[in-house]
Amino acid sequence: MSHDFKKENRVEMKDYDRTGIDIYASSMVLYDSFPPHWHDHYEFEYFIKGKGFQVINGTKYPVVPGTLCVFSPTDFHEIIVEEPLEMLKIAYQESDIDSFISSLFVGFPTGSPIRLDEKNNTLFVQLFNSIIQTMEMYNNSPYGKTTAQKLVESVILNTINWFGKNNTENENSSTMHSSDIHGILVFIHKNFNKQITLKKVAENSHFSPHYLSKLFHQKMGIPFKEYVTNLQMNYASKLMLNTDKSVTDICYESGFGSLSNFTREFKKFYSLSPSEYKRKNKSAKKESIDTPLNLHVEFLNSESIESLKNKNK
Repeated sequence: MSHDFKKENRVEMKDYDRTGIDIYASSMVLYDSFPPHWHDHYEFEYFIKGKGFQVINGTKYPVVPGTLCVFSPTDFHEIIVEEPLEMLKIAYQESDIDSFISSLFVGFPTGSPIRLDEKNNTLFVQLFNSIIQTMEMYNNSPYGKTTAQKLVESVILNTINWFGKNNTENENSSTMHSSDIHGILVFIHKNFNKQITLKKVAENSHFSPHYLSKLFHQKMGIPFKEYVTNLQMNYASKLMLNTDKSVTDICYESGFGSLSNFTREFKKFYSLSPSEYKRKNKSAKKESIDTPLNLHVEFLNSESIESLKNKNK
């Protein structure tokens, strides 16, 4: 069953009780399932006890103690509780943290659960609890916000470190962290669904379009247009799997200026027209999927594009 993700399905930072600090952190126990939703912020969920599932962007993953889930504003998810789930949670806006650390997180494969080992379990529990305690004890302190920010940044950096240590398949991932490409990637990921062009990105980064095109291809291993199209196709497929929006609405919400161009690119990417893809996946019965609890790597390069295409055919 697909869901219509309108504004009422969005969880916003302003909905949280943040005790004066622009970051939210809490420990909680879920006794009931949480319905499908999305956020206007980033979210980390770490599960300590219990049993259930996360349905993320249309895929069902088992959740057990030691599971870490990271969500970006483009991820849709719901929580299905089988046994009460005890969890630690932090939420933040991208503007709440250091821009350099934020740029490091661009391209991280959010939306797929990470199963941490015992050593990292201890580390992440300590970090999450430190953030929660900081929020409770120092919310009125002039340095409380800064302390909370630095602890959240530590969670982000440790997540990236875990990924780098446990995933060596993607040789191009290191190219994402070159200093002259950070700001460009952040801008693209914020604006890919707003009819972004090479010229607009070049103007924002103060490069000539020709130089930016050459630099981007050199650093990322694929052309600028292909990278943006991959983001748009990935986002469009999420909307089709998780909403009841029309193909036309999805076309424009994914950053395309015309339905004909969207249809052509979509069919080239998935070997199905948007209507065929939507009909095929809408009719598919979403049963429990025994998905291995490991990090599903989908960095945006030429190899992952082919993998993504094949997975969604």
